[in-house]
Amino acid sequence: MDRLISDRTNGVPDFSLTDEVMPPTEWPTAGAGMLELRQILSADQRTFLGVDTMITTLVWLLRGYDEEIYEHSCHVADWAVRIGQAMELKSCQLLTLRHAGLLHDFGKLALPRHFWRKSGAFSPDEVRLARRHPRFGSGMLAAVRGLAAVLPGVRYHHERFDGSGYPYGLSGDRIPLIARILAVADSYSAMTTARSYRRAISNDDACRELVRCAGRQFDPFVVRIFLHLAQPTFVD
Repeated sequence: MDRLISDRTNGVPDFSLTDEVMPPTEWPTAGAGMLELRQILSADQRTFLGVDTMITTLVWLLRGYDEEIYEHSCHVADWAVRIGQAMELKSCQLLTLRHAGLLHDFGKLALPRHFWRKSGAFSPDEVRLARRHPRFGSGMLAAVRGLAAVLPGVRYHHERFDGSGYPYGLSGDRIPLIARILAVADSYSAMTTARSYRRAISNDDACRELVRCAGRQFDPFVVRIFLHLAQPTFVD
């Protein structure tokens, strides 16, 4: 479990988490309070803010940008911590999981709010743009002091266990554990939460989908841990 946030497992290239740093002065102004936050995160000010205060500020910004994304992020953070607790992770790792869950979709702020509220299917160009949000998020957060531990979760939570995910096509345990946990929590939350463009599905149906995709989209071990928490009757 010591590799919760490792980016150097099994010979994986060390994709620098600072190669796309987006300083606060370059952040978009789509979200409510973004201008105020850019001032707070100025080079002269951010040194004096603790990590907890910084996380609170970023989550406040996320909520101002979109209530649904905020609520989803809280849900993901709660489930990620529960999975981590079941794995007997250390308290510091659980805190990292919570922070990463809260901020995993922070990169969505790089695009206008209406982009994520589209009722129909995305065009191919829109899909490509949407799939950049993990890199947008890690780039924005890499500019914030004290958040290095959450960056792998933000950047890699859309990687798939079989290597067909994005942005880098990592597979298996080459994907940091923090991201494998977030992938399960993120998908479960998305499936069981109603949106303007789709209905929620039941807990049982969501668990069946996780089982169906274990080994392809999700780490089978993480899925099994999750099922023990959400639907024990699904575990052999």
